[in-house]
Amino acid sequence: MGGSFLEWTKTLDGALTLKFDTVIPGHGPVSTRDEVVTFRANLEAMRNRMIRLIKTGTPKSDIVKTLEEDYGWKATGCPPSPPTAGCLQFQQVDAFIAELKG
Repeated sequence: MGGSFLEWTKTLDGALTLKFDTVIPGHGPVSTRDEVVTFRANLEAMRNRMIRLIKTGTPKSDIVKTLEEDYGWKATGCPPSPPTAGCLQFQQVDAFIAELKG
């Protein structure tokens, strides 16, 4: 169970068709519309970068390092379960890589 990283920008595009000034997400800080637009653009840039890394055969350890150092997605030191706030468990990294590999 979980969300699709590939579909996340489409979900945000749908949300951005609505009229709002402020959004209160289930995860993350209260944000303005402009902040959601910026987040969506950053997410798309991250997705495109990660796809390039994965499709060029970058090792999983380097993918994890990039996620942690460049995007703050903590993966090392996370317990295998239960899911922990702020942690991207290794099984999620495997699913992330598989989804982006296509």
